[in-house]
Amino acid sequence: MKTLVLTAALCVALSGPASAQIIGSVVAPRDNPEVRRSLAGCPETTNLGNRCVDMRSQAEEYNSLIDTRLLPLKIADAAKCFGPVVVTTPFKSSDPFSKGYTLPDDLVTPIFAPSMFMRSGLAPSNPADDKRHTDLHAIGDLGYVEIYYGIDGEDTETALLYFRADKSFVPLKSTTDFNLRLKWDQERLGLIGQWFDQHLGTIKDLGAVEVSEAQQTSLNLGKDKTCCIKTEISHAPTVTNDWYSLTLNLESPEGKRTLYESVDRTNKVIGFLVDGEFFQMTPKLKKGAMASFAKQSLDFDPASVSFGMTVWTNSDYGLDSPPTSTPWNVTAPDILWMTNKASATYNNRFTNRVLRYGFRDGRLVMIRISISAIIPVQDQEAFERRRKELLRIQDEFRKAELCQKRHPADADVRIQYGATCSPSRESLVLAEFQITPVERKNAP
Repeated sequence: MKTLVLTAALCVALSGPASAQIIGSVVAPRDNPEVRRSLAGCPETTNLGNRCVDMRSQAEEYNSLIDTRLLPLKIADAAKCFGPVVVTTPFKSSDPFSKGYTLPDDLVTPIFAPSMFMRSGLAPSNPADDKRHTDLHAIGDLGYVEIYYGIDGEDTETALLYFRADKSFVPLKSTTDFNLRLKWDQERLGLIGQWFDQHLGTIKDLGAVEVSEAQQTSLNLGKDKTCCIKTEISHAPTVTNDWYSLTLNLESPEGKRTLYESVDRTNKVIGFLVDGEFFQMTPKLKKGAMASFAKQSLDFDPASVSFGMTVWTNSDYGLDSPPTSTPWNVTAPDILWMTNKASATYNNRFTNRVLRYGFRDGRLVMIRISISAIIPVQDQEAFERRRKELLRIQDEFRKAELCQKRHPADADVRIQYGATCSPSRESLVLAEFQITPVERKNAP
């Protein structure tokens, strides 16, 4: 046995001394730490010498096994799935976040595993109520799983997946070992996935599941099993709407269970366990009607821009003349209007449209899309064709506006519409659409 102490690399205070995020380091006892560090030179890739080796697919598969197979487990589930904990040698440490035990000599950390992991730093006021602990289980003779339990000592907070060295194992001692080691790690990861299917049962994939803050999503899982999903978007000023939390209320003949999941990236797979049966789904946050209108009718995706960014972070922008003011959409005098390469590309696709970016005090605060029926000048037939386009877009905007009023909680952007000479079918020649972010109330 090798004595390895897991240290808390960083505690980031959030709201007080009892609230923090604990970032712990992932140890790799069989590898040269300098070599592992030297292979981490590229964003989301591994740097091998002077080139980058993309291992995102392996990392995603690794994370998916943890998300779908390990995070849904309670302590009783882990005992049923993997058997008793591995007998280890305990030791005392001054580090309050240490595992408190040694790791087996044959434990191997995959080269595509994360170098750090995060745990909640929330702690109960009474130390006796803090039942956090870590257990190590064997995955047959293929690897190990290390489960970090939360305050109640029952629910899995996070987990790590390790491999188990065999005669063909290649320790990472230099960069020349990388190719053979990656091949060994990939094969071992595939074998562990097969082990899970054979011993835990296959996962029922529910596919993409649309979730919305406006209303709960109900799923029928079969055999009198149901899942009701409540969605809450993080409204903190420093967090985008792509970060949201899910509360999964599960009901079955064996009882009720509640799970809490945080979705911080696109296409994240969520796994859960109901009466011994594993399920997985990919939540898709339902966008507001206005964002859908902008994407489908204006051919502009509001998610492609970062409201609040400074113009100085992107030298691609250049000054432009202000858009036309209309009685329904007045151009603010304190806005500096600019265009960029995306504006040029947009105008090449739609010669009668102009895409402008509005900055106030150096920060992006709005987008303005102008659509004309008379510019560039062409014949009467082209004019009538463009005006029909304007009328169609206007009708689609009215429908989206009505839908947004019915489901205001789903709003992620606000769109104001103005027309010249008027929105009537006989005199509509110019449409102005102004896109701004929705100002949400901060979380308490």
